[in-house]
Amino acid sequence: MIATTRYLGGKRFDTAVGDHSFRTDHTGIGPTPPDLFVASLTGCIGIYVAGYCGKVGLDATDLTVELECTKGTDRMSDFTVRVRLPHAELGARAAAVQRVAEACLVHETIRTFAGCPITIEGAALIPA
Repeated sequence: MIATTRYLGGKRFDTAVGDHSFRTDHTGIGPTPPDLFVASLTGCIGIYVAGYCGKVGLDATDLTVELECTKGTDRMSDFTVRVRLPHAELGARAAAVQRVAEACLVHETIRTFAGCPITIEGAALIPA
């Protein structure tokens, strides 16, 4: 998987990942990277939970995943996620839904994150 983000000037960037592209904008017009980060987590949890519900016959109608966190100037913290299945009678399956939600790819990546090396290349290092 490769994502490439290109600077458009001002506070706007275009990002391409796979067959998709989108714009981030730090002027209030479009989502910011932190917005997309939390949205990727809620979306990932949602797809895992909905898939599990479909397999075991739980009603996922009106499923919502809500994330709250504190956004500081240097990092985000205090994440809490609430998964709501308003039409599902969970019973003994509540623990399984919990495990499925926690197993989503984005959540598992955050949980086990060991760092991300960054390399900076200037004009002298970039091949023509």
